[in-house]
This record gives sequence, C-alpha cells and structure tokens, in this order.
Amino acid sequence: MYFESTGVYSRPVKAFCEANQLAYVELNPLSLHFQISTLRRLKTDRTDAKKIAQYGIQYPQSHSHQFTDDLSTNS
Repeated sequence: MYFESTGVYSRPVKAFCEANQLAYVELNPLSLHFQISTLRRLKTDRTDAKKIAQYGIQYPQSHSHQFTDDLSTNS
C-alpha cells in the first residue's frame, strides 16, 4: 500500500497496516508532487489516489518504511 505522509490523517492507515502486517510505503508528499506533477490544476482525492497508484507502479519501492522528516529531529 502506498500513501502520503499527511500527519494525523496517515497515522491510522500506518497503524492499520502495522497491526495487520500489511506492507506499506509512506511517501513524502513534496517528493511525490515533484515526481508526478502535471499541468492539471484539478486536485481531488480520486485524482490523488490515481497518481499515488501510478507512482507505486512506476517507482516500486521496498515495503514497510516510513517517510522521516529530518527537520523534526533535533540531535
């Protein structure tokens, strides 16, 4: 399963995948935007879902990894 890392909205999806041992790839929304950017301005859940699915087919990745925001970790 491929999905965008959207904070509070993606956490339940991630938790569900982990609880049910489902493979997932949590995508960086900004990177995803640049990879699948088009000239179309129409943005709906349906078009986003289609673009994420196309991304998963075109750029397959290993499963069960999470997008990490390096800016949020203070070392």
